[in-house]
Amino acid sequence: MVPLVALLLYAAMVVVVEMHHEPWRDEADAWLLARDADLSTFFHRMGLSGTPGLWHTMLIPLARTGLPYGSQAVLHLIIAICAAAIILWKAPFPIALRIALIFSYYLSYEYSVIVRSYALGILLLVCAAALYPRRFDKPILWGLLVALLANTNTHSLIIAAMIGAGYVLDGVLRRERWLTGAAVMLIGGLAAAAAFAIARAIS
Repeated sequence: MVPLVALLLYAAMVVVVEMHHEPWRDEADAWLLARDADLSTFFHRMGLSGTPGLWHTMLIPLARTGLPYGSQAVLHLIIAICAAAIILWKAPFPIALRIALIFSYYLSYEYSVIVRSYALGILLLVCAAALYPRRFDKPILWGLLVALLANTNTHSLIIAAMIGAGYVLDGVLRRERWLTGAAVMLIGGLAAAAAFAIARAIS
């Protein structure tokens, strides 16, 4: 009951704050890129923004089907609220600490109200954390989460690389089946690297 009440209060708060938030230039830039750019411009500008492009790609169906600019904020809020829900129900902390975490500055404003790729990175990271105890039982799902994490932004790419290295080392030491999960993660990492390489080649 307590996590549900906390989540409802969190959702209400971020929605109200979002309704009064004036978009910053980099928030609107991602939307305009998804809406107007051809493939060459898309990769060029994506590279300049310091992100492999998963967030921009997620915006394309919204922007290209004529939905209003506000739909970007709605998607971002859904991502942030889902991340908060996973923290409230799955994080191995006392409930007071879980509530304090979601109402902290970063999760209640920076990674929820300000529409950037970081909220997506947080969601994928907490999903991976929730799956961590079963990472060798569900290697494809685990690998997919880490692969997607690698494609959210540069910070998440570095985190995903460290997670991938730890997964391989842990698998070898425990003599677990790690190859499938590692292969999926490697594909994700190579996709992120390829996006940056294409952006550099175009510029």
